[in-house]
Amino acid sequence: MERSALEEQTVETVLTRPDVEQALISLIDRLPKIEQSLRRLEDAVDFGMATMKDETVKEKVDAAIENSNIQIETLEAAIKLTEKLPMLLQVTNQLESMFTFVQDVYHDEQTKELIGQRIDEYAVPAKEKVEWTREMWTEVQQRVEQDDRHITLFSLMRWIKEPSVQYGLKYVQATVDVLNERTIKR
Repeated sequence: MERSALEEQTVETVLTRPDVEQALISLIDRLPKIEQSLRRLEDAVDFGMATMKDETVKEKVDAAIENSNIQIETLEAAIKLTEKLPMLLQVTNQLESMFTFVQDVYHDEQTKELIGQRIDEYAVPAKEKVEWTREMWTEVQQRVEQDDRHITLFSLMRWIKEPSVQYGLKYVQATVDVLNERTIKR
């Protein structure tokens, strides 16, 4: 059975390695600070223990806990919220970036003009169509009010031959077909 290289190492060989020597020197150099930190921690623990042994302090803490509105559900929610803090921080950072971008756009005149131009490119054709439809409807209403003719079966037959009426009737027929198909599927 072969022994591994780690098993054959002695304390002396390990201590003479340069990386181990450097780590030991650094640790020895920091020992006073480490000792001071440990004493502070020990003092804090001793103070906490002594404080909790004091009956008046203990009664005050118990009274504060009893009089508080904190319930177990509140503590559980706080823990869950704490667990979600990294995600909330990420979302907050994204919102902050978006807000900064919007602020920069708001204060940049060239960007505002460009956005206005793009909106006009889409809005102007829609406005023109709305205006054209409104004018056409107004003209149709005026003609209906001025026309006092009676509509006969022969005039209806003549209208049906008109290309615009044929086109409109195709839309009506297609709409009826689609409505029938959709009501049958339900």
